[in-house]
Amino acid sequence: MKKNIEIRALDSVQEGDELAEDIKDLNGQLLVSTGKLLDKKTIESLKQRNIEAVTINAFEQLTEEQRQARKDEIIEKINYRFRKPENNSLMEELRNLVIAYRLEGL
Repeated sequence: MKKNIEIRALDSVQEGDELAEDIKDLNGQLLVSTGKLLDKKTIESLKQRNIEAVTINAFEQLTEEQRQARKDEIIEKINYRFRKPENNSLMEELRNLVIAYRLEGL
């Protein structure tokens, strides 16, 4: 799942949205930490403090077909980059590690 960072008006955030950056007041005091999942209470508290927008992690939602197409594209690109050294077990192992890393979380 690909993660994008978006700035959203506080009125448009939803419960369960994940903060991408700390929220601080005008004095620099930490109000809410990065990574916190917003809940109704937190959203209301931020509104009371006149926070107008927050930066959230927006996760790209893919259909199963899109996910498979993305995997196939990644594997094809990696295979192309590792096309030269044939019959080299270390390069084959490295190729497999790169594929596993790139597909992680997809």
